[in-house]
Amino acid sequence: MAVLPDPLSRNTKQIRVTEGTTQALAQAFFLASCCIAMMHMGALIVDRVGLAEFANIYLEHTGPGFEFADVVKDMHQSPWLKIDARAACVSNPNASRQEVQEAIAWGCKHLRIFSCDDIDKSCQSDVFAKGDWVFSRYYRYTLHESSALEQCSFGGAAIFASPEVHRHFSSSCVLGGHRSQ
Repeated sequence: MAVLPDPLSRNTKQIRVTEGTTQALAQAFFLASCCIAMMHMGALIVDRVGLAEFANIYLEHTGPGFEFADVVKDMHQSPWLKIDARAACVSNPNASRQEVQEAIAWGCKHLRIFSCDDIDKSCQSDVFAKGDWVFSRYYRYTLHESSALEQCSFGGAAIFASPEVHRHFSSSCVLGGHRSQ
């Protein structure tokens, strides 16, 4: 049985078809890993066939590199992927309230342009909405030139998501997001 890697910490050479696994299972895992990465990059799949071909290149070990960073770099140059310019750093709906609260405290200590005293009252009643406010501003004004996949994480409390993703769970507290500016 294959040991499948954590997509954010292992390299793609570890995805191997071994006894008890199938090429389809390996491809499904790789595609799921890519989808997670794309969601955290504020990206959308615009060509599923292109994504499947991309996966096969890496599963056949013919890609330009095999570390996860290599895969992400290659994804950025892929025509089957669209990075949404409206993407924003928002609370991760899969994070715990405690994780989001701790990340908010850290973000508030490090905001340079905004103060957490300025958080809109409508964003203060829910920790995830408050996180949307803090994370979107922190990323936009502090880290806007950096890798969203690496820098909009806040220890897993945040994700960089396109409006197609974050409109389903975030609030109007997102700076530059789907519902507010």
